Amino acid sequence: MSAVDKAIILAQVESYSRGKRQALMALGIPRSSYYRWCQRQSDSGNRKRPWNRITLEEEDKILAVARESPELSSRQLSAWITDNEGFAVSESTVYRILRREGLVKRQETQLTAAKEYHTKTTRPHQMWATDASYFRVVGWGYYYLVTVMDDYSRFILAWKLQKDMSANSLIEVIQEAVDATGMTDVPVEDRTKLLSDNGARLLFQAFSERYLRGSLLITSNLEFSRWLEVFGDERLTGALLDRLTHHCHVLEFNEDSYRFKESLRQREEVR
Repeated sequence: MSAVDKAIILAQVESYSRGKRQALMALGIPRSSYYRWCQRQSDSGNRKRPWNRITLEEEDKILAVARESPELSSRQLSAWITDNEGFAVSESTVYRILRREGLVKRQETQLTAAKEYHTKTTRPHQMWATDASYFRVVGWGYYYLVTVMDDYSRFILAWKLQKDMSANSLIEVIQEAVDATGMTDVPVEDRTKLLSDNGARLLFQAFSERYLRGSLLITSNLEFSRWLEVFGDERLTGALLDRLTHHCHVLEFNEDSYRFKESLRQREEVR
C-alpha cells in the first residue's frame, strides 16, 4: 500500500462519526497498523534536514558561480565556493547539480567491437592478457581469481585469488608475471604489451599515486576531448584529466612525427 493510500485511510478514520474502532473494523484495518501509520506520519512531519544537505539558496549560488565561470571544473568550483561563499560543498555534489541542470556536456562515443583482435601475436611474450573469474561464497561474499596469460601460447604466467578487483590487486598479479618471466631485463622496445579490460583503472591508479607527489611526462597524439574514446568511461576519464591538468604544462607540437621521418630515412637508405 502506498503512502498516499495510507494517508487517505487515516483521514477517513479521523472523520468517521462512530469512532476509530468502528471505522477500522469497517475498513478491515488492524489497530496496530493504524497506530503505526500515525506514528510514522508524525515522525516524518518532525524530521529535520540532514546536517550535510545543502539548502536551495546554496544550490542557487553553485549554479550562479558555474554559469559565470564555465571554464572551471567541478573540483575548482567546490574549492572556490568553499573559500568565497561561506559554506562547504564537495566536488561530487557540484558535479551532480551541474549534470542535473545540463551544464555538464556528455560526449556521445560509440564503441564498436570487431569480430577479432586487429593485431594478432606471432610469438610468446608479445602480448599478455588479464582476466578475472568471480567465485561467490554463500554467506561470505565474492573472491576473484585474477590471472595473467600469454596471448600467443595461452600459458598462465601468474594467478592469485584476491578479495577484490582493485587496481592494486591486478598490479600485484601482473608484477608476479613480470618477476617470473624476467621481463624487466628485456629491452624496453621488446617488452610485452598488456591487454586488459581494466586498463583505464590501472592508468588512473598510476596517475593518482603520482598526483601532487611527483612529476609525470606524457606524450599523446590525441587531444583531451578524445581521451574518452580510449578509456570508454566518462566519469573515470573526467577524474583522470582533472588530476592530470591540475598542475601541468601542455606543449603542442605541429611538426612531422620523428618516427615518420626516421622511417622515410631508412627506406631511402635501403634504396
